[in-house]
Amino acid sequence: MTLALIGLPAALGAAPAHAAARTPGVADLDGDGYGDLVIGAPAASGGGRVTVVYGSRNGVDLGHHQVLAPLRSGGAFGTAVVTADFDGDGRTDLAVGAPGHGTIEIFGGTRSGLSRRAVLTPGDGAGRALAVGDVDHDGRPDLLAAGNSALLIIGFTAGVPKIVTTVKGHASRRVAIAAGDLNGDGYADAAWNADGVLRLLHGSRTGLRPVPGTASVGSTGGLAIADVNGDRRGDVVAGDPGGAHGGLVKVYPGGDLGHPRAYGQDTEGVPGKGETGDEFGAAVVARDRDGDGRADVVVGAPGEAIGERRNAGAVTVLRGDAHWSLGAGSSSFSQDTEGVPGVAETGDRYGAALSLADLDGDTRLDLTVGTPGENGGDGGVSVYPGQGIAGMTVFGGKAAGLSAVKAAFGGALSG
Repeated sequence: MTLALIGLPAALGAAPAHAAARTPGVADLDGDGYGDLVIGAPAASGGGRVTVVYGSRNGVDLGHHQVLAPLRSGGAFGTAVVTADFDGDGRTDLAVGAPGHGTIEIFGGTRSGLSRRAVLTPGDGAGRALAVGDVDHDGRPDLLAAGNSALLIIGFTAGVPKIVTTVKGHASRRVAIAAGDLNGDGYADAAWNADGVLRLLHGSRTGLRPVPGTASVGSTGGLAIADVNGDRRGDVVAGDPGGAHGGLVKVYPGGDLGHPRAYGQDTEGVPGKGETGDEFGAAVVARDRDGDGRADVVVGAPGEAIGERRNAGAVTVLRGDAHWSLGAGSSSFSQDTEGVPGVAETGDRYGAALSLADLDGDTRLDLTVGTPGENGGDGGVSVYPGQGIAGMTVFGGKAAGLSAVKAAFGGALSG
C-alpha cells in the first residue's frame, strides 16, 4: 500500500476545465448550488437512520446536517439511498429503502431541508437496492427498487410516486440494481443482479423490457452502468466479491452478456494480491472523473487484510481505457496509506460503500468511502476532495448528529 500516496492524487486528481460539461447534475437537496452527501446507517437503533451532510464551497459542512428517521422502526431504514429531482422543482429529492418492512420512503428537497413526502410499502423486501433512470424517456426520472424477488419501476406524476411496472424474478438473498443507457438510444436501461445472476432490461416508450438471456456473475456486489471505454455506450460493471482471487469486477461492454472482461488484484497493473475473503468488488462506482470521456471504476474491497488486521478494507481505482487496459495507471489505498487520516483496524470494512460526486462546486468529483465497521460497528465516512488527499474529511455519525453506537454509519452512500 505504500505506493498509494503517489497513486491517490493521480487517481482522484484535478479534472481539466472542459470536464464540467461531462459531469451529471449534483445531488443538491437544498438548492444552494452545492452537492450534498447522503449516508445510510441501517443498523442504528430505532430501525435505522439516514444522515444528510450538506455541501459548501469548502466541501461537506458538518455544521449543516439533518438526520432522518423511519416512519416505522425495525426495517433497516437506510440500507439503500438514492437521489433525483422526482417532482421537477429543481431541488433533489431522496428515496430511502427499508427492506425489513418492504418500504420505500420519499423525502422532498426544500431550502430548509428534507421533508417526508410519500411512503410506499410494496413488501417483499422492496428497497434492498435502489437506482434512478428515465426508462421511458419522458424527461422525468423513474425510481427502480429491487426486493427479494421482484424489480419495481416507480414513476412520478406531479411528484406523486406510483408503481407502474413489476418485473418478477427469483427469491434472492443479495440484490443490486443499476441504471444507464447501454445502447445509446436515449432511454435508461437497467442491470439487475440477484444472487449472481445478471439480467438486463432495455428502456422504451412503454418502460423497461426484459432482454432475453442472463449472465452468471458469480456473486452479488456493487453494480454500475457507465461508459468505461469511451464509445458513448454504457457498460455494465458488476462486482463479484465472492469470486476467484479474492473477488473480481466484471465489465460487460455495451451490455454484451456473453463477453465479459474481468479485473482483480491479480490483473496486470493492479496493486495488491488477490486473496480469499478480500471481497474485491463488494462496492463499485464508475464515473468520468478526469473528463477524458471514459469512466473510471472505483472498487471497494472491505474484506482486504492490512497486515494481520482482517477485514480492514481497501479501495482500488481502475482507469477507464479505450482498449480495456483498466489496470494501467491504477492505484490502491487504505486507512494505513501515508497521508490518509485514521488507522486500518480489524473489522473496519473500509470501502463497503462508495460515492463519486461534486460536493464543493469545483466540477471535480469527490470520492466518499464508507467504513461501516469502524469503531466496533459505529461506522465512519472518509471524503477525498477531487484534488487528492489535501483537505480530506473523516468523520463518524456523532459529528453528523447521529447517535452512532453500532449504527453501521456509512453502510450506504449517495451524492
